Amino acid sequence: MITLCGAFIVVFMSCCVIVPALKCVLHSVQLTHRAFSLGFKSTMTKTFGYLPGTILFGAIIDRTCKTWIRETCGIKYQCKHYNNKRMAISLALLGCGFRSLSA
Repeated sequence: MITLCGAFIVVFMSCCVIVPALKCVLHSVQLTHRAFSLGFKSTMTKTFGYLPGTILFGAIIDRTCKTWIRETCGIKYQCKHYNNKRMAISLALLGCGFRSLSA
């Protein structure tokens, strides 16, 4: 139940941020530069949002592993059991925190 509420909050905050950010970008540039500014915004979002986000979410998933199956040369790469409650809470808090920060 807590995870569902956390996921709802993250999705709701995502929807609340998208339109104001788009309006801000479109109203702050000249008409001839709007296409370029939207492309630039998309590039910056992917560079500073998606790439570090996947690394952070992956690190949280790895830290919630209880039992590792395979380890080669000190590198763990296959998890057998996860602490599901800890993972759900950690992922919800991280997503909610980043959406709060972006809002």
